[in-house]
Amino acid sequence: MVTSAGLQPPQSATMVSVRGGKRRVHDGLYAEMKEFLIGFFIIDVPDPDAALEWTARHPAAAQSVLELRPLFAYS
Repeated sequence: MVTSAGLQPPQSATMVSVRGGKRRVHDGLYAEMKEFLIGFFIIDVPDPDAALEWTARHPAAAQSVLELRPLFAYS
């Protein structure tokens, strides 16, 4: 195994997309729940604002909506 991580529930999600060069951010669940996880990236950022900025930089944000969710904090 390379890595594992627990995602917080979908209710904690923030949806990020880029349309017309502008970042769009929506809190909560995406209206269409037909989507499924096809991959994930783990980014180490100092705060949620930085996470939103990096998510908007992903090339897929221009064609789809990316779900940003925090990981569970294990101690």
